Amino acid sequence: MIPESIMYGYFRLSTEQEIRVDKLFQLVSAEAGLLSFWARTLDTSVAPDQILKILGDMESRNLRRIIQSHLLILQSAPVQQTDLEWQNHMQASFVAQALGDFTHPKRAEALQSRVLIALSGLEVPSDALLTELFEFRNVAPEQLADTHPLLRAFACVSQSSVEEEARVAELLFELEQGQYDKICQQADSRCEEYINGLNLPLEIPESWRADLRRAVQLSLYSETLARQKNMLDLHYAYARVCLALFQVAPTCFVLDTKNQNLKGINFPDISISVERSPSMLARCAREDEEYLEQDDEMLCVFDRQLIRRMFTQQIRVLPLKDDNKLVGVLAYPVDVNPDGLVLDEDVLVEQRSAASEFAYWLNNLQQNRSRQTQTLENYRTLHEKKLREIVHEANNPLSIVNNYLHILELRLQNEQGATDQLHMIGEEIRRTSDIIKRVIDVPSLAQDDSSAEDSEHFEYFDITDVLSKVAELSRGYAKNHAIKIDTVLGNNSLVIQSDADKVTQMLVNLSKNAIEAMQEEQQGDALVFEAQSGIYRDGVEGVEILVSDNGPGIPDKVMSSLFEPKTGTRGSGLGLYITFAILQSLNGSMDARTSDSGTVFSLFLPKDQQLVF
Repeated sequence: MIPESIMYGYFRLSTEQEIRVDKLFQLVSAEAGLLSFWARTLDTSVAPDQILKILGDMESRNLRRIIQSHLLILQSAPVQQTDLEWQNHMQASFVAQALGDFTHPKRAEALQSRVLIALSGLEVPSDALLTELFEFRNVAPEQLADTHPLLRAFACVSQSSVEEEARVAELLFELEQGQYDKICQQADSRCEEYINGLNLPLEIPESWRADLRRAVQLSLYSETLARQKNMLDLHYAYARVCLALFQVAPTCFVLDTKNQNLKGINFPDISISVERSPSMLARCAREDEEYLEQDDEMLCVFDRQLIRRMFTQQIRVLPLKDDNKLVGVLAYPVDVNPDGLVLDEDVLVEQRSAASEFAYWLNNLQQNRSRQTQTLENYRTLHEKKLREIVHEANNPLSIVNNYLHILELRLQNEQGATDQLHMIGEEIRRTSDIIKRVIDVPSLAQDDSSAEDSEHFEYFDITDVLSKVAELSRGYAKNHAIKIDTVLGNNSLVIQSDADKVTQMLVNLSKNAIEAMQEEQQGDALVFEAQSGIYRDGVEGVEILVSDNGPGIPDKVMSSLFEPKTGTRGSGLGLYITFAILQSLNGSMDARTSDSGTVFSLFLPKDQQLVF
């Protein structure tokens, strides 16, 4: 039974970007229901110093979730306490505190908290002294001489009349009538000052309960944000959250702290200098202020383009901050208000709260990425010398094998089939050598992605030639395990622009995995390569390559993390992870379908790289 004014003030605290613990504690200490709830939740006594210490160690996001969950429970109560009832309990508790000041000043504040809870009939099992008070609350005052000040103060303020209070005060505290009256006057003054300091609203908006439900929704959506593994997915997840809460989807520009640029997550070609750009986005980042702008000739061209790209007539930009650290800028489309550009303040508060939640996970993602990058860089530095030695040693026998292949080609130059196979082996040795060299040619992971040179060698080639080559390379390995290899290529030319060596590497990895899976079953099954042209994905034309087997299928547990690096019983367990990474670098995509009768991997490669955006 908490007054609605207290509940609304409690809710407003939860919407602040950074919850001030001193403000929260001030409000909690003013209401018995809140105070007992937090003491039970934190499993501590109601002593203010203990509660304040624990609250101070908690993050704002956790405080916010607890407050909002508590409010959902409170608002379902059929009857709320009136302001007058609450103020009477507060005044009585401050009289108890004044009595404590008179006898034991160091315990006075804890005295006020416990008496406030006891007057409301609430119990806190984790507070032994409060439990003892309830045990002796019905004892006659004459039996409480020499007991703890809490028991005596409560016996005094819980009397039914002022005259009885004065009598018990004289009995238990040896206070004359005049002294007790003075104590009560001081307590009333202190109580009034405390209540005024809470700054409770005079008017409570009718919509606040609906606002609470949206705030709780946001906390639930936060779990969705927490599951995202990269910036693009996080941005899309947040856009879905905003669509559900505000019916609009914002665009995010992330701060590159090294270069002091703002980069659009879903506008990768855009980079805005925070220091020099006249854009409202840069001003927002520089000045830590929100801006609301309409499409106008006075705006810089980029801002006008952004407004139009977001299919609106005006946008609002606000800084994205986590723990007072700027991590980016958000741009919200805003419907034009016929009465002007004034937006609903409650909506703005909610959007700021949502932005704070997004900023937290964005910053968390960046920090994790930074830690991973640093770990990989440390590993690279530690092992780079050893890798160079290994590459040098590995290339020596490869060079020798290649020389002997050349000699064999000369000896067998009249046998066309044999020379073709030797030539193919030579090409694979060259490709192996190139792969080994790339181990030490990888650019620094600490570099910005945009500054790294493109390592793909894009050229036009016929995918049917690559498939025939992979089938021929895999045939010997498959034959040893009684596995047949077929190709379904058709008569049409399937020319694409890509990296032939990397496509070969992907298909060899998939072929090896399929053969090893079927080998375990020893069924003498088949592996089929198939290619189809005229396939479109996301508006891009390309070629689909199917690698099918009729093996035992992939377990559900493995399918859920199919393209993640893992430790396998054979080899490194990196085959599919590497294949997926290569395909992404070629602007392609992949999916898998599996059952107990086999598995099909579908690889999509764009026909022309210059048409991929």
